[in-house]
Amino acid sequence: VKSFHFDPCISGGEFVCTRNSTIVIQIKEFVPIALYKKKQKLYLINSNFEITEKVKTKTNNLNLVQISGLYKKELFKKKFLIIKKFNIYNDFRSIELLNLNRLDIYFKNNTYVKLGDYDIHFQMNILTKVLKKYKNLKSIDLRNKGRVIIK
Repeated sequence: VKSFHFDPCISGGEFVCTRNSTIVIQIKEFVPIALYKKKQKLYLINSNFEITEKVKTKTNNLNLVQISGLYKKELFKKKFLIIKKFNIYNDFRSIELLNLNRLDIYFKNNTYVKLGDYDIHFQMNILTKVLKKYKNLKSIDLRNKGRVIIK
């Protein structure tokens, strides 16, 4: 058995030689989960939360959220795994990673959401309830715990 790893989109793999001189190649591939925008270029973020060197010029075939701003792998991973559990995630166009562990979210319908630096699960629950109750909002501000500002 020989292991290999040569691409950030591949988590690893093995060459296995069988008794009948057949070589079996097993490849474990990471899946793209988002696009990271930096200096007008789009890079794939894989399911290991690594920004790859794979540059994309068009996003129309990919149904991936676009990420921009201050990418900190562990912080993004922690928040992204919670956010992705909510159905409203499918309506996200982009997420901007900001100072002070804040996020701004832009929806496909152009609603703009400002999240604060506190329990992301709690904020997503509040956001889901606000979006169910109110339609055609321009912005939702959840930066301060216990207060929601809608326009």
